[in-house]
Amino acid sequence: MAIRRLLARWIRIGRRPEMRPSEARYVVLANIIALVGVLFTLGFVPFLAFTGWWMYPVLQILYATGYLPVLWLNHRGRRLAATTWLLLGSHLLAVLQVLVEASGSTSSCSSCCTRSCRSSWSRRGTARG
Repeated sequence: MAIRRLLARWIRIGRRPEMRPSEARYVVLANIIALVGVLFTLGFVPFLAFTGWWMYPVLQILYATGYLPVLWLNHRGRRLAATTWLLLGSHLLAVLQVLVEASGSTSSCSSCCTRSCRSSWSRRGTARG
């Protein structure tokens, strides 16, 4: 029951009684999405701990903290900044995560894309019967 109360309080961060209902819904929705992002991202930490490379779980924790500015900005009454951070920041975090973690693996995302593009380009020039 205490967890439910704590989550309910975090979800309502930044919602003020003088707000219009439509504004209050957006604040609550942004908070919910940010909290889901934090919880979902942190949910991978135990699994990544078994990869044998300590950097993956640490990076995952850092990525999760990237969603927290939404709650802080909503608390400060900066609804537009919170929504902008949620939209742009979460996309930036996803791209950063792919770039950083792909560079540490043996078959990086860029090499996979390069190989698939080369194979599709080489097929274009062939005659199809």
